[in-house]
Amino acid sequence: MTMNLGRFITSHAQEFPAKSAITVGDCSLTYPELELRTTGLAGGFAGLGLGRGDVVAAVLENCVEMPELFFACAKAGTVLAPMVTRRVDDEIDALVAKCGARVLVVGPDHRDRVAAMRAAGMLAGIATVVEIGPPPTADGVLAYEDLVASGAGVPLPVGVGDDDPVILFSTGGTTGLPKLGVHTHATVLQNHYAFQWNIGFRPQDVCLHPMPPYHASILVTTLTHMIVGASTIVTPKFDPTEFLSIIDRERVSYVFLMPPVLFNWLVDAGIDDYDLSSITKLFVPGGNFFNRDVVAKYLPDTELFYLYSQTENTTTCLLRGKDIFERRQSVGRLDARLEWRLVDDEDRDVPPDTPGELLLRGASVIPEYFADPEETARAWRGGWFHTGDMLRRDPDGYFYFEGRGKEVIKTGGENVYAVRVESVLVEHPAVREVAVVGAHDEKWGERVCACVVPAEGAAVDPSELIAFCRGKLAGFEIPKTYHLIDALPVNPVGKILKRELTARIDGGELGQVGAA
Repeated sequence: MTMNLGRFITSHAQEFPAKSAITVGDCSLTYPELELRTTGLAGGFAGLGLGRGDVVAAVLENCVEMPELFFACAKAGTVLAPMVTRRVDDEIDALVAKCGARVLVVGPDHRDRVAAMRAAGMLAGIATVVEIGPPPTADGVLAYEDLVASGAGVPLPVGVGDDDPVILFSTGGTTGLPKLGVHTHATVLQNHYAFQWNIGFRPQDVCLHPMPPYHASILVTTLTHMIVGASTIVTPKFDPTEFLSIIDRERVSYVFLMPPVLFNWLVDAGIDDYDLSSITKLFVPGGNFFNRDVVAKYLPDTELFYLYSQTENTTTCLLRGKDIFERRQSVGRLDARLEWRLVDDEDRDVPPDTPGELLLRGASVIPEYFADPEETARAWRGGWFHTGDMLRRDPDGYFYFEGRGKEVIKTGGENVYAVRVESVLVEHPAVREVAVVGAHDEKWGERVCACVVPAEGAAVDPSELIAFCRGKLAGFEIPKTYHLIDALPVNPVGKILKRELTARIDGGELGQVGAA
């Protein structure tokens, strides 16, 4: 038996005939409306000549059409490839070509951009552009609503599911063209099971998140909520006041915030003026959960969760409950569905409490990178997926993230893992946020630098921070220079741009306020 993810929408349409499935801004769809529209859209893809395994690319921001496209592709056996809209035109052009898409769906924010790209000779493989929003004005461009209407009653393929690809996610690499991770019906469902088992959603939940549609987190936000039959609200952009208003007005029961600093923005926006008592669960992925005490202060009755994961496997480790406060450095326990190893540079297992690269194997891990046999072979060598992340595991079975293997700071022959240093510094009351990076040093090769965003009204004294680190970090791990910054630079999905910080330090733009 094959499991096609589109079946969940069909089932929920029958069970919940009046329930809201997805709301983005002023647009909202019930489950019956979503069932009708996704079936029509799937038939529309067939009418365009798309068959099983063909790719539909999308350039859009948060909108109700994103989950429509996903479940329509699931029903049709086609594959959705959402583009990271913050990338430059050349990169989008190359990624669309790499995935072999013949149809491109464009949101209203990017219609002029895509038209200009095509006029410049880009997107040459695209046979049909489908525009969301007002009727198209350009020749040869199809209106999205016309495509939905055209597929009514068109027979859909049978037997689609399990190992069929359903969505491609960019890996978010910082150099070169990103890889495209292939998630299948089975890997999406297995990641849903892992998340559902650990968190426990119910159809009556109202879920809120601000994540962009091209980030893999939608596998544990929008899609997980809709697979279980809950109602999902997605904010087009993150506006703290609007976010708080939605929680109050819609009685939101589950909130997903990435990165953790967004909660500080809610505090700054006047969190005490809103009723947040409906929130039963708050989930924070990515980065160090540095502000957990602040969250607990404002949400004392809310269950807190922290997630460590990859694009290739969206539910890897979870930390929850009292462990959030008692295991402050940990990323939690590994999901029981996964096999794991921690290995050295030669893929030999390392002893307990020793950093090693995390290797994974399991039904939730993607099987390959799209059209990239060399990277697939490198990442899956020896039958294990090599995450590129350095972790260690204590005797109690808790994992600790030490950093990306390629981001280790090498100073005087010693390896320093930035996350370990950050997790200590952020506990100091004068530190609101911190990023630790390596900068060029004539004597040591690299020196450890701390870029600090001060807590409100606090004065950062490097000598205090150095004293605070002693006994908690080895001498070579303690940052040598300290740099004040108003805000840490982040990319569109909230990851800190550490290379930018290193460049600003090396270039003298980010001066130091103290040194060890």
